[in-house]
Amino acid sequence: MNPVLQHWLLNLAVDFAVPLKFLPPVLDGDDREPHALNVKSLRGISLCEGVAHLVELAENGLIAFTRVGGLETLAPPTVLPLLKNPAAEREISFELTDDGGRAWERASGPRWHDMADGSAVVISEVAQLYEWKWTWFSQDREQLMAVLGWYPMLQNEQIDLTTVKWELHAEYQVKYWKRLSNVHVVSFRSCSHSESMPAWRRGVEPEWFTDWRNSRDNWYRKPWNMEGWPPVR
Repeated sequence: MNPVLQHWLLNLAVDFAVPLKFLPPVLDGDDREPHALNVKSLRGISLCEGVAHLVELAENGLIAFTRVGGLETLAPPTVLPLLKNPAAEREISFELTDDGGRAWERASGPRWHDMADGSAVVISEVAQLYEWKWTWFSQDREQLMAVLGWYPMLQNEQIDLTTVKWELHAEYQVKYWKRLSNVHVVSFRSCSHSESMPAWRRGVEPEWFTDWRNSRDNWYRKPWNMEGWPPVR
């Protein structure tokens, strides 16, 4: 398989197990349309071709197919026949294995120390104003401090400073397939901005801030920034 194509397919599943139902807009669709995978579409490859490539990756031990919330692992040869059932796209997902994660790292050259990421759950919603419980993490303490300092501008939310809890973990899971050592982890509650709370709107924020915000996503090499994109089939 073309190494850039392989990296693109692995890159789809870096953050979460990907249901096959998410693939048609990416493989056969239009990358100008919003969809669950924030990647460049690979025009010219059909869903069946894409799944066939994924089966090859699974046979090489780089991804695993699962069903029913990851509780059942599927043998690679069984996936293509299952696609004859339209409901299978909603039931089957693929995710990186440990070997797949290492293959992704070799191609993308991630600078893990530069990554700052987070996740949230909704606690409450009143009159379209949401309260969130956030957990953010990074090996870089200063970068995490910068994220918190500019949080109203980054997320359009206000942090409840009385809820901030900061810890240093000797080991921490930063991706579902990756753990790092010496990771700073901060948790807090936040709420949506009210009209009275200041924040730059997208399109009117200073250029220097836009550059910094965009640079936060550049801690690894994207497939479409590699020599040989788009890949030859």
